[in-house]
Amino acid sequence: MKRYLPFLLFGLFALCMAQVPGIPDSTFPVFRANLNASLAYISSALAGKEPALGNPTVDDYVLSSKASGKRSWVPQTGGGGGGGTGNAGATVIVTNSATPTFPCPSSTAGTVVLFKLLSPLATSITSSTLSGCTGGSSLSSLLTFVFTQAASGGPYTVAMPTGFSQACQISPSPSASTTMTFAWDGTTANLISCSASAGPTISPEGATFGGDVFINTSAAGVILTDSASACWRIVAAPSTGALSTTSVSCPAF
Repeated sequence: MKRYLPFLLFGLFALCMAQVPGIPDSTFPVFRANLNASLAYISSALAGKEPALGNPTVDDYVLSSKASGKRSWVPQTGGGGGGGTGNAGATVIVTNSATPTFPCPSSTAGTVVLFKLLSPLATSITSSTLSGCTGGSSLSSLLTFVFTQAASGGPYTVAMPTGFSQACQISPSPSASTTMTFAWDGTTANLISCSASAGPTISPEGATFGGDVFINTSAAGVILTDSASACWRIVAAPSTGALSTTSVSCPAF
């Protein structure tokens, strides 16, 4: 239809400028005035018409509109769907050292970051620092750490940054990769998952190792229930390893 508009306008113009057979001379000025008004209205409407947007020049652009009514194709930003807050996920490669710093590329709450060492552990990490990462009570940042044990010379251990008391101990198996994911609220890292490609991973509370129960917290022990449904904690004394029992309240699950 748009391609015929010039011809339509030209026809209306010619009609306005010429005498039309069959129309009395006395009515022609009124007729021409009406046509002129129609022509002016059409010209005004075409002048204010929004330009054709067509298709975007690249994939994944979205249509943006302004309060003025102007629309345009713009790059899509952030995640789709729910319109959440945060940034696209990022992978940060950290140089190996005994005291590394793990920097978040954005301080916006809701950031998803994967931290990986440049190469397998060559020494134990005795202390580490988290930098530039924020979170809130309603929106935490999701932080994942991957540590790969040395093929030989280890096993090495990892001391996580302040606030990561729920972290697992990394697997001691040669070349095993341990992955830990946390929800970081700006103060405390809440452990979401912990896994290893080989060998055991040991949480602060304890884990199984070769069929044995391993307790990694000082002064903690094993709570057993006797035949009378009373609970007793069994702990090992420092240095000697002598066992002792203490009556405790039975845990509620």
